[in-house]
Amino acid sequence: RDGSSVQENRVVTTAFDRETGEWVREDLNEALDEAGFQ
Repeated sequence: RDGSSVQENRVVTTAFDRETGEWVREDLNEALDEAGFQ
């Protein structure tokens, strides 16, 4: 991309199971959307 950069970050949680991990992912994505990062 011209004049921009992209960084990928991964988050590792201690979620009890996949369903709980998905809730964490959804909450993080929502917070990023609200902050204008997505």
